[in-house]
Amino acid sequence: MSNTSLYLIHNNAIDRIGIRKKINDFAELLEFSILEIFKQEPLSVFKSTMRYKLEIIRINYIRIFHDIKTTGKVNLLQHSKSYLFFLLIISKFVVKIILQPQKKDLVDYRHLKIEQILTNKHISAWEEFLKTKNNIMIVFEDDALVKKDSEKRLKELLKNLKTLNFKFLFVDLAGGYKYKEVLPKKYILDIDKTNIYVKGLFTNTTCSYLMNRSLVEKLYEQYCSNKLYNNFPIDHLMNKLNTQIKNPDQTLSLHFKNPIFIHGSINREINSTLR
Repeated sequence: MSNTSLYLIHNNAIDRIGIRKKINDFAELLEFSILEIFKQEPLSVFKSTMRYKLEIIRINYIRIFHDIKTTGKVNLLQHSKSYLFFLLIISKFVVKIILQPQKKDLVDYRHLKIEQILTNKHISAWEEFLKTKNNIMIVFEDDALVKKDSEKRLKELLKNLKTLNFKFLFVDLAGGYKYKEVLPKKYILDIDKTNIYVKGLFTNTTCSYLMNRSLVEKLYEQYCSNKLYNNFPIDHLMNKLNTQIKNPDQTLSLHFKNPIFIHGSINREINSTLR
C-alpha cells in the first residue's frame, strides 16, 4: 500500500477539527502519510453591487456555454435558431440577476467563489500527487466520515484494484446521492450485490474518491488546456473532462451501494453550509 497517496482538502474550519483528526488517525492506522490542502486566498470584496452581479453573470455564462458545447451539440452555435435560443437563455438569466436584491447577490457570489476555491484545492492535490511516483491517489474532503468497516473495506479495495483491467480508473468512496439519480443508465456495465460498474468517468460527489495515475494525468492535462475550467464545481468539472477522453471503453467508474465512507453533509450528520 506504499504505492498510495492520501490528500485531505479543507479550509481549517474549527467545527470540523474532530472529523479531520479521525481522517488523519485513519490514514495513520493504514500507515499512510496524508497531505492536507487548505491554503486559499480571501474572497474578493467589491464596493459596487453591480460588480457582484457582473461576476455572477460571467461565471454562469461560462458554465452555460461550455455545457452546450459538451452535450453532443458541438455545432449548436453555428445555427442561427440555436444561437438565438442560447441568447434567450442568457438574456433571461441576466435580467433575473439584475433585478434580484443585493442580499441574494452576496449569497450567489459567495457560493460560486467557494466552488472555485474548492476546485482549485482539488487541482492542487492532483499536482502534488503527480510529483510523486505513486500509482493511486485518494482524496478526502472534511465532511467524509470514517465507518467501522472502512479500514477493512479500503484494504480489500486496494488489494483488488489489479483485477480491474482498465487504463483509467475512478472509484467513488463516499457516495452521496442515490446512484440512479447521478449515474446514466446507458453507461452502466454491470450491477452486482455491492458494486455498480460504469463505463467512463462519472462522479457522485467528490467527498472522497480514488483515481489511478493514468486518470489523474489525463484529467490534469485536459484541465490545463483551458483556463476557464476553474469556473466549474469540481464534480461537474470531472464529469465534463470525461467527455474529452477519446477512449471511454478504457475508463471505469466504480460505485458502491454501501459506500466505504459516509458523506457527512448529504447524510446531514454535519453542517453542509458552504463556508
